Amino acid sequence: MSIIENGERVGWTLKGINSVEGTLAHVSLESEIRMGRYSIDLELFASIDDAELDQNQPADAYVIDEIGLISAMYPPFDPLLNACLDSETPVIAIVREKSTEILASIEARSDKEVLRVESTKSGLASVLIDDWISSVI
Repeated sequence: MSIIENGERVGWTLKGINSVEGTLAHVSLESEIRMGRYSIDLELFASIDDAELDQNQPADAYVIDEIGLISAMYPPFDPLLNACLDSETPVIAIVREKSTEILASIEARSDKEVLRVESTKSGLASVLIDDWISSVI
């Protein structure tokens, strides 16, 4: 979720289902890892990945919002993602189209389906996603 101060986005929060949450990126965060004007808390990202994508914990589905630039900054994310994709548990993920390597590796899998949603500004995206989730779970 965006952090807005004085009408301007200054960062993002990240919240996992398993109660891990915090500020993922912020203009005033102390970190050497940067994405544009934002400093990134990769320790928070790692703790949420570990808690949410733990293969030893039963799950009805893995939901990942979103796979993109920050996940590419965290090398252990790829093995976690692949373990989820290799499991029998459905994976529902938003993948930034600019994440070409990750997106290409998912599209190359014969056991996974990629649903492309061109725009999230209309109700059509929600209907498509709802229909797809209903058919998978």
